[in-house]
Amino acid sequence: MKETKKLYDSISNIDDRFIEEAQAEESKKAPMWKKWAGLAACLCIVAVSVVAVFHPWEEGGTPVPNPDGTIEREPDPGEYPSTDNVPGLTLDEPDEPDSGNRFSIVFNDIDAAPAGTAAMIGLAVEDFHAMSAKESLQYFSVSFPEDGIIPGAGFQHTGGGCFGGGYGVYRTEERGVYYDVNSYVFTEGSKSVTLTLRTVFKNLTPSPELVKSGPEKINFSEIKGWDLALFKYEDEDGTECVYTEFAQGGVIFTVTACGLENNELALALASILPQKENISEPRTAVGTVTHVDSRTEDDSDGVQHHYNESHDYITLDCSGVHLTVWLPGEADRFNVGDSVTVTYYGEPATAYNIWPGQLVSAE
Repeated sequence: MKETKKLYDSISNIDDRFIEEAQAEESKKAPMWKKWAGLAACLCIVAVSVVAVFHPWEEGGTPVPNPDGTIEREPDPGEYPSTDNVPGLTLDEPDEPDSGNRFSIVFNDIDAAPAGTAAMIGLAVEDFHAMSAKESLQYFSVSFPEDGIIPGAGFQHTGGGCFGGGYGVYRTEERGVYYDVNSYVFTEGSKSVTLTLRTVFKNLTPSPELVKSGPEKINFSEIKGWDLALFKYEDEDGTECVYTEFAQGGVIFTVTACGLENNELALALASILPQKENISEPRTAVGTVTHVDSRTEDDSDGVQHHYNESHDYITLDCSGVHLTVWLPGEADRFNVGDSVTVTYYGEPATAYNIWPGQLVSAE
């Protein structure tokens, strides 16, 4: 439960451009931020990240209300890139060595979960549309194995709704769905897997400090054709946890697993991931620069004036999908409007984010 709480309590300072992108297809008649007066609104915080690449990644899938009041998702068709195997720990099903259940598991040590950051957002009570756990999974077009993500583990109720912690989405007729973060927790003793799903606020970025201190070379684990970056860290209680993200059919999947053995982790991820074909590495994405990171600090300590600039990442529009490419200290060599070709290994290390440790070139 502590990992789930972090998904809602560990965020601050969303960039205005992310809000603009998240609301690009919403009606201009309704503003993103609602007035507090007259609203029984609450403050909800989202901690998530997002992956974007050009054609290899599926994008879209607009939530549409059904006549009966429920909401279904119609994912757009698309193809996913796949990868070659990465050397690591190979796990086989002991009773079925030739069944194809082979996974290479390698980890990347990091100080904390690299979740993307977002700000507090006003959610109006009357906009909340409650769902059952089953209905919320249907909304995301996601299903779990009958025995759960962890074989034999029970399902523990937890939801993305700010009011009462229930499952559901926030939507209006004019704006459509503007908040839909929902979490599902599987537990067995000290072992837990938390899966958080969402379709809005896709282009969030992890902490620049965490990215810059990340692995010099990111290792990838090949599971069912996906090359995922598995980040290992310790939570506040000293429990070893693993964090990963990926995008599927317009839905962002965030997975946090704590206390699992390697084989259990591999099987848990395999139960969530769809199969896709393998392709050769590295991968390439081409896009137009829409944003260049230019954060400034201008202050005085009473003795000396301090001025610092940070240029750590650029945002590319790759045929309608936005990809954040991390270039610590070098992002200002690009300008808005430039056409950039990015070459990299693996899936984006966190959703819609290419980390320095996987980047081959950006030119």
